[in-house]
Formats: sequence, C-alpha cells, structure tokens
Amino acid sequence: MQNGRQQDLDEGALYSLKRSTCIAMIALYPVMHVAAIWVGLFFTSGSHTATLWTSNALLLAVMIILGYRWWPLLLVSLLAAEAFTVVFLLPHLTLSVSLFFSAANMLEALFAALFWQWFVGGRVSVFRLRDCVYFVSLVAVSAPAVSGLLAAAGQVGLGDAAAFFKFCQLWCTANALGILIITSTILALAGVTARGWRFVMSRQYELIVLVLLVIGLASLVFGSQPGSASTVLGLPYVLYPLIIWGALRFGTPVSMTLILLVAVTAIINTDNGNGPYAIASYTVYQRVLSLQMYLAAAAISALLLGA
Repeated sequence: MQNGRQQDLDEGALYSLKRSTCIAMIALYPVMHVAAIWVGLFFTSGSHTATLWTSNALLLAVMIILGYRWWPLLLVSLLAAEAFTVVFLLPHLTLSVSLFFSAANMLEALFAALFWQWFVGGRVSVFRLRDCVYFVSLVAVSAPAVSGLLAAAGQVGLGDAAAFFKFCQLWCTANALGILIITSTILALAGVTARGWRFVMSRQYELIVLVLLVIGLASLVFGSQPGSASTVLGLPYVLYPLIIWGALRFGTPVSMTLILLVAVTAIINTDNGNGPYAIASYTVYQRVLSLQMYLAAAAISALLLGA
C-alpha cells in the first residue's frame, strides 16, 4: 500500500504543466514574490531578526516547478518584484544594498536549483529519499551560504569581520530554514496527483484529528509563559510524535504542511515573548537561533520520513 501511494505521488503534476499555466505563473510571480516578502517582514516585525525568509524559498520552488526553460522570463519577473520591493517595502535601504540583496536572491535560487539537479542527475522530487537527502545536506546549506556572503558584503562591508559574519549567519539560517520548510512544502503539494489526493481524502477524519491536535498542542506549547513548563506537555518536542504520524500515514505533503503550521505558531508566539524559546535571559539572537534549530530538526525529520 505504501509503495502504491508513493508511486501515485511521484507521477505527475510537478513536471507536466501546460504552457499557458507556466506563462500565467510567471505573470503572477511579482505579486506572489512581494506577498512573500511582506510575510517575511511580518515575521520579523518585533525582533527585527528573521527566523525564516519566505521570498527566496518561493522563488526556488517556482523555478523547480517551471523548469529551466522558463528561468530567463521568471528572472525578468523577479526584477520587477524586487524593484517594487525596494521602492515601497524597503525604502530605507540604499540602492547599492538593494542591488546586492537582489543579486543574492537570484544567485541563491539559481545555484540551489542547478546544484540540486546536477547531483540528482535529472529532475528532482521531494518524494524520493535520495533527492531529499541531497536537498537537506547540500541545497539548504550551500545556496544560502553563497547568497549570505554576497548580502553581508553589501550590507556591512568587509571591514568589520564580527558584523560581517553575524549578518551572514543570520541570513544563511533564515534562508536555509525557509528552503527546508517553504520550498519543500510547495513542491510536495504541487507534486500530488489526483490519485494521491484521493488517498489522503480517504483518511480525511484521521487527517482532521491530526491537524487539530497539531494546532492545539503547538498553541499550548508555544503560547505558554517562558519557563512555565511543569509537565512534558510544555516541551516543544512533544509535537514530534504527531509529525511522525503525519509522515508515516500521509507522506510528505501532509507532514510538511504540519511543520509549516507549527513554524507559524512558534514564530508568532516567540516574537510575542511566549513559549520555551522566549526566555528573558536570552538575547533576540539566541531566541531566534534556538527556534531555528528546533524547526530545522523538525522539518528535516518530516521530509525524510515522508519520502
């Protein structure tokens, strides 16, 4: 049954888009990109330090879905979105820094897509374990590192080594987590065929119970006062059995969607000073890094178990 389900999910939708659909995606991409940036800014509104960055993750997912033949047009569409962002969403940035950031964004997505396809040796899929291993160990690490170096050079220059490496680390971890959670979730949902959706819906009541448990427990864990956990239910890792349940019973699309729900709940609550990672003695940097490590471990587990 498991093999049959996996074969259904592997077959189709991700690589069989019509020409008109591809053109429509490229035409709408500036709107999606600006919306993704706005979401990323929303997640950083209180701490001014991004836990995960959404726009680069979206760009990589769209590049993989469309295929390399559409990349030139997609990058033109991206430039339009970046121009709008610089003028309206990030007017405090200088032109030179904005250009560095835009170049870093494009380079990261291009490098990640090409690097992943080169190692796999063909089309990529988050439903294959081998592809997921390359995705986690290489793509999510190497591509943000390349873009982080470029962005840090544009933001703080090379004169202050401490500020340079701190900015580079913040950029890399936020982008890497975005790739692990956002990109993989989009690719997983986009790759499910009609037969795959029918399989999921055949267990709809179990799925509803699972989603409600994840949302409720995540709200309980990350909505509590910092350091107030008196039982095991106050620890963030009690969510892992539910994530494993989703991965083994429903596969990658459901397990990664659950991780996305947990990430949104955790980031918002931590930014508001709640949850196990909002300890008063922690700096903002320590809070963000601790939460990032937790979400990264959860995302990697869900991705590999669901493959």
